[in-house]
Amino acid sequence: ITGSMLGIAGFTILSAAGTPPIVWFFVAALLVSLLLEGSDLGWLRYPAVAALALAIYFVYRPPSQNEIWSPYYRINTYRAGNGELYVNVNGIPHQALHVASAPKEPFYDQLYRWFPDRTYDDVLIVGAGSGTDAAIALQHGAQRIDAVEIDRSIQQLGVDYHPDRPYQDPRVTRIENDGRAFLRGTDRKYD
Repeated sequence: ITGSMLGIAGFTILSAAGTPPIVWFFVAALLVSLLLEGSDLGWLRYPAVAALALAIYFVYRPPSQNEIWSPYYRINTYRAGNGELYVNVNGIPHQALHVASAPKEPFYDQLYRWFPDRTYDDVLIVGAGSGTDAAIALQHGAQRIDAVEIDRSIQQLGVDYHPDRPYQDPRVTRIENDGRAFLRGTDRKYD
């Protein structure tokens, strides 16, 4: 049980620290070495560590400057020719940080087009990401926004780079939490 708890604690620390895979492989090599020490398979200790070291050597590539390891994703960012910042997670296009007045994807402001006469003073955004939904809600007159996002790194990209700076607006409250956990724990009502 102690080993299991230590494993969970180590996993949590490595994940929360945003460490890249090279660190995880190094820890794995160290643990294999320690596990084989003093056992009948102790003679495998050095070949096992050498094999892991060779695998790391041939697979490892240094992280690029625009690469972030969050507890959930490998995040890469790049600027397109139009100057907008794009976010890929695990190699898949995920988000674009663009001005609210010209959303690229029509679904961002679909709610406001369906109900043009409705006001949304108190808004909840689950999966707020880098802030485009919050920027559009502010543009449509929201007075208070709870922006729930589980991944601090994605939200920090919005804080640092979103052109409308929605997370700096005093009407926006950033909440780092799982959406379901937040909904279970809040008694607030939203428009």
